Amino acid sequence: MRDAHTLSPAGEARVILGFAVQPFVTGLLGFGLFPVVDYTGRALYGGRPVDALDAAISLGAGVGIAGLLVTLFAFPTLMWLLKRGPVTRRHALISGAVLGNVPGALIVSLLAISRFRQGVMPGLGDLTYGPAGAIHAIVLGSFIGVTAAAVFRWLAGRSIVEGRP
Repeated sequence: MRDAHTLSPAGEARVILGFAVQPFVTGLLGFGLFPVVDYTGRALYGGRPVDALDAAISLGAGVGIAGLLVTLFAFPTLMWLLKRGPVTRRHALISGAVLGNVPGALIVSLLAISRFRQGVMPGLGDLTYGPAGAIHAIVLGSFIGVTAAAVFRWLAGRSIVEGRP
């Protein structure tokens, strides 16, 4: 087993910067991806938003808030990985894909619990607009998570991989 990987003060500052930008990165991704989400989701959800800019801002804000909350999970994940040695690009990107889907999984779980409390057996169609909706949500969460992890790795990468300042 490897020794715990410790960070220098400069490395800690890079890691803090990497985490601090995550809500902004994810919010901008949500805003920028709105046309793709809107276009690919029309067949699932039906219709179009009345004001596309307002909808894009809302999606960006929601994804940014979710990014802030997911960052709270990412920090303990990073500490756990650092105890086992340097964090590679692969570790960071896989963690990003997993953590990017945490908000969607939490929402679906809460919807299922709500349905159970109402005495209704929830189906995939009730929770995610069917299999296509589930795939849509997983792809979106994975893309945002991996992109945010890549930005984090770019900002803090040398510190978490090589143990340099």
